Amino acid sequence: DEDGMGFALEFHFAPNRHFTNTVLRKKYTIPNLLLDDEPILKNVEGCEIKWKEGMCLTHREIKKKQRAKSGKNAGTIRTIIKKEKQDSFFHFFKPPKIPTMDEMDEDEADAIEQAFDVDYDVAQAFRSHIISKAALWFTGEALDEGFDIAEGEWPGEA
Repeated sequence: DEDGMGFALEFHFAPNRHFTNTVLRKKYTIPNLLLDDEPILKNVEGCEIKWKEGMCLTHREIKKKQRAKSGKNAGTIRTIIKKEKQDSFFHFFKPPKIPTMDEMDEDEADAIEQAFDVDYDVAQAFRSHIISKAALWFTGEALDEGFDIAEGEWPGEA
């Protein structure tokens, strides 16, 4: 951000068959970003992806037939549709929610903290390793430089 209180990642897309957005944005508010201290994440804002009908890449619809076992509709078959979460890059744009402290116990707080840590690490990887070397990724030179995807290490980094 221009005020030094965080950063935003924007991904620009050409027209495609999956969603209508041309830009997907995620913003991180970090008041102490420019200080030497460990960053303190104050807020994360994602964006809504406007999926085209039947083209969502984050969930899939599963249709199941279900038979009523009792009551006036016993024996009647109905079709139910369940949404099942799928692995997808696009989950990145829907950050974890920050609940109030009185709504959760210590284990839940630890799980949420870990979810935010992972989310922030992914954002930092985009910011530091992908965006800053975008031309090298585009030309394929980034892979030639010996980046070990499994280890997450760039040449010259310890």
